[in-house]
Amino acid sequence: MDKPSNPEDYIEWWNKRSDVKIDKAAEGQYTYVSTFVKYNFENSRGWKELIHQLHNYDAEYQRRYGYDLLMKRPEDIKLDIKEWGSFLSKVWRKNVVNNKNWDKEEIQPDGGWVTPLNWFERINDIVRTRVVVKYFDGVGLLLDKMCDHFRNYECECIPDWEAREEGYYAAHLNLVRDYELLFGLETKKKSIRVEIQVTTQMKDVIGALTHKYYAEKRMRLELPEEKWQWDYNCDEFAPNYIGHIVHYVEGAIMAIRDRGQVNGKNR
Repeated sequence: MDKPSNPEDYIEWWNKRSDVKIDKAAEGQYTYVSTFVKYNFENSRGWKELIHQLHNYDAEYQRRYGYDLLMKRPEDIKLDIKEWGSFLSKVWRKNVVNNKNWDKEEIQPDGGWVTPLNWFERINDIVRTRVVVKYFDGVGLLLDKMCDHFRNYECECIPDWEAREEGYYAAHLNLVRDYELLFGLETKKKSIRVEIQVTTQMKDVIGALTHKYYAEKRMRLELPEEKWQWDYNCDEFAPNYIGHIVHYVEGAIMAIRDRGQVNGKNR
């Protein structure tokens, strides 16, 4: 069976085969749920208290190392909603592009289909934000502190560290809470994640430069036969190795900084 080559083709393919439609009603439900979760979370005690605690974490890091932890004021860190089109693209990728079972007799992906009935629980980042720290060690430090913080506010905390062959490095904290949501005339309890990504200043800059490349790569149905590591002219070579190089350089900077502190040079 041919794979739907883009999200639009996927929606048409899905709607022909399922009674659970991806349509305007589904889009309206997504808008309602994502807006509700964002409003509920950003007005929660846990989030408001985190903004206050981020000042303390920054001051603590400054006293210990002589450098700022954060790259912006905590009050400027805002929650965002994943756009509907981006959300559908992720559903398509999970059900089709990354589905290793597509050419088998049972074509549904491992873990089952992502559908309008379960996609609020299955997609991690319908509401998300990014916190940018100055140095490499700030990522793990902040992730640990946020885990400790949110466990006091009835959140399940799931740290997620990614290190891919393609040079993509990312740390996320998924915060799972139950929300009472209206579906038609019925109220249902859904466990939904809010995602906080923690990244460094350098990775944030490189990420902005390479975002278009990685977005296009995620849309490919088939990978090139030749290994990108051996084709310096291919689209993958430069962005992937830049990711690895930046990660290495950040680690080297940390080693130099820590060595200077041991020798009594704080700056």
